[in-house]
Amino acid sequence: MAWRRRSADWVRVEKFPEPAGRISNRAWWWLADILDWAEKTGRQPPDRT
Repeated sequence: MAWRRRSADWVRVEKFPEPAGRISNRAWWWLADILDWAEKTGRQPPDRT
């Protein structure tokens, strides 16, 4: 995942959350963790409700 790789390299960016687990050697995350990270880093799209 690009954001995970990029946040590891950038000093001022909040780190992308660690995977919640692995299935068949592929990382997976909880959606809530991704949305929290997106909100903290300004990547959360505007609420369209």
